[in-house]
Amino acid sequence: MIHFMNWFLKITAWLPQKLVFRLDVSYEGGAKPTRHIKGPAIIVSNHTAVYDYAAMLFLFWTRTLRYQMAELLFRKKVLGRFLKMLGGIRIDRENYDSTGLRTSERILKKGGVVGIFPEGRLPDGDEPRPLPFREGAAWLAITTGAPIIPVYTTGNYFGKGKCPMVIGKPIDVSAIYDGTKTEKENIVAITKIIRDKVIALGKSLERKETVKKARPIGLKYIGYDFVKATAAVAGVPWLRTKIVYASQKARDIKGGGLIICNHSSFLDPIYMMATVWWRRMRFVATKELFDNPFKKWLFTKVFRCICIDRDNVSLDMMREIGDSMKAGELVVVYPEGHVFSEGAAAFKSGMVLMAFRGKCPIIPIYVQRPAHVWNRLRAAVGEPVMVSEGRLPPSMKQIEKISESLARTEQDLAQLCAGKGQRR
Repeated sequence: MIHFMNWFLKITAWLPQKLVFRLDVSYEGGAKPTRHIKGPAIIVSNHTAVYDYAAMLFLFWTRTLRYQMAELLFRKKVLGRFLKMLGGIRIDRENYDSTGLRTSERILKKGGVVGIFPEGRLPDGDEPRPLPFREGAAWLAITTGAPIIPVYTTGNYFGKGKCPMVIGKPIDVSAIYDGTKTEKENIVAITKIIRDKVIALGKSLERKETVKKARPIGLKYIGYDFVKATAAVAGVPWLRTKIVYASQKARDIKGGGLIICNHSSFLDPIYMMATVWWRRMRFVATKELFDNPFKKWLFTKVFRCICIDRDNVSLDMMREIGDSMKAGELVVVYPEGHVFSEGAAAFKSGMVLMAFRGKCPIIPIYVQRPAHVWNRLRAAVGEPVMVSEGRLPPSMKQIEKISESLARTEQDLAQLCAGKGQRR
């Protein structure tokens, strides 16, 4: 009866759920395995809404999914009877009755699939998510040997666009069980591993959505590409850029990154586009360039510049720069802050925090302004510098040290630009 009801619901509700839930399913590590589960398994997911159960039914639609549910749902006559027909497992949270766990154990030992929301309830509005996990899933995995399949959902079932969900790789509890510890200690440790995995899936999904929103595709680059393509007809033959590289490693400019460059002319952005002509770039520009509606539209919508207030750096600006680099874009900043026709000024340290936020390298480039209109443009490219791959930002002492090192690199590149080096 339970199998029949599950299949009847899936068949009759398949089209409506495609229109309502609109699940956008991805997999940990980018793999594309089948969602068909072979053998026993425990599905563990964060809990965002009452619709999570229905979404999970269609996420793993080839198996009869028996979900643990709170006792209060079964107190309602019609709903309780319907859930029993679907195979819902009643969990009595008030009396700590183990009947639900024993039922789940029998299902798993017969090769079935059990679903659990280990938070036990829906979080309130201000509570941090996910809530602490209860230990039932870990106990079942240890007792039955069934693998745990972690899932993370955003719960955006009725919002705009699709509802992103990510399925993690199965967790083999027998491989992480520590025989030197008691069963209780193992249950606590495995529960923490499960929760950490679900949180990690959520963060990976958040990064993916951030990259998707910032990805340089679609109509937002049409103005930039048009201007760059038409300007290249005259600019490339005129400038005839000659590039030298500090090393073989400096040749490979792929993915997101923060380009830093000396600032000797108001034509520097044009020189930079002529130097790294095969990549799209976003320039960090001072707010004075956005002082009227037309210039604001031109620099923001066409050239997609990022406005910066040198006297009051905003968190939104730092976030936009970080998101652009995470999306694989190149962001250009002039760390001297002003145009210096002769010599150079000290580098602003904000570039280090920008690179840290974007988790991308800093790419130092020196551009030698042509002395005459008929001279070739010369540029030198240095090796990418990774600021920090850890979770904590660098200290002020580290930031100053990195800034000073990059300033010396720019001086070396200036010498390279005038001397010998590897040529492209």
